[in-house]
Order: sequence, then C-alpha cells, then structure tokens
Amino acid sequence: MGKKLLLSLKASERDEITEWMINYLAEQIHESENSDEHSMQEAKLRCFETILTLWQHRSHFPHGSRPFEQFESVFRALSSLDPEDSYPRYYALPEKEEPAFSEDVRSWVDLGYGLDKTAKSLVSFAFEQAVASAMDDEVADWLALLKNSTQVDEARVLIRLLGNEGAERPAEKEAKEKVERYTKRIEQLKAFNSISSALVNDLEEQIKKLQAEK
Repeated sequence: MGKKLLLSLKASERDEITEWMINYLAEQIHESENSDEHSMQEAKLRCFETILTLWQHRSHFPHGSRPFEQFESVFRALSSLDPEDSYPRYYALPEKEEPAFSEDVRSWVDLGYGLDKTAKSLVSFAFEQAVASAMDDEVADWLALLKNSTQVDEARVLIRLLGNEGAERPAEKEAKEKVERYTKRIEQLKAFNSISSALVNDLEEQIKKLQAEK
C-alpha cells in the first residue's frame, strides 16, 4: 500500500510539500526493506505509521494523487441523496402514529411512498452506471488492495455499487445477471412513467376546472 501511495503522489501536480512527502515515504519504505535484522522491525513500524498518517489525510492530497479522486462527485451526490436509506426522503410517519386516512388521502400517500421507493432504486442504478463508467486500472488496483477492509468508506461504497463487476465468473452468467437487472429497471421505469402520466392527467383536469371558474 505504501508503494501504491508513493506512485499516486509521484503522478500528482507536485509542490514543495508533495515532494517532501514523496521523499520521506520513499525513505521509510527503503529502510523497512533494507535495514539489518536488528533494526528492521523498528523501520517497518515507522514505515507503517507514516503510511497510516498519510492515508488518514488522503482527502488533502494534491489534484491527481487522491485515491478514488474521479468518484468524488459521486460520493457527494450519494451523501445528499442516500438511495440506500429505507426511509422516505422527505418525511416519514411512525406506523403506530399514522392517522386513519380517508381513501383519497391514502391513495396519495401510497403514491408518494411508491414514487420515493422507485426513485431511490433508479438513483442507485444511475450511480452504479457512473461508477462502472469511471473504473480504470488505477481504481481496480486500489480496490484489490482494500477489498478486505471495512474501514475505508470509499472502497466499501464502490464495491457495493459495482456488485459483482470485475469478479471472475462465466461470461454467460454475467450476461444473464445484467439482463435480469436491466429488465427490473425497465419495469420500474415503465411503472414510473405510468404514474407520471396519471399525475399529468390529474393536473390538467385541475387546470381546466380552475380556468372554468374564471
């Protein structure tokens, strides 16, 4: 991981601080690999602490060197939209406190919940596609290094969004999974369109009534 960080820093837009980090990290890695047996353990510990400290401040690395930098806009949007949240985005009534709605009110409430659920599913799909489109060898290397870590938020989110993408499995099985996933999204979009059309018709009727009252 230390060597991977070193490569990222070397590829960045360097300034004086970046040059210092590159030299210091390279020195620590060299000492951990080339010290005599007596001092190697201490050198490895220093190297580990250096890598850990740098990693904790990775969000402040210069442009071009931050791990998962191309996904930062995706992470910001996810933080705002949170499509994995099972609660409605705008408002949720606890079940035990939910009032006895009339049939007309209940239909609108159910419609709102349904739209919220469908929208979240489609938002998730959009992010899955965004992540898949931005994947490259650099990101794949980082994910391979961090795939067993639950402490790195970026890696955990990307692995969840990618699902089984990149996993070694038969092409036929991969194609079948994609067909099933895309078919589900199409059904959701059709349902969304149907609801949207109904809402458009309802709004048009309300406009006609308002215009007739003039």
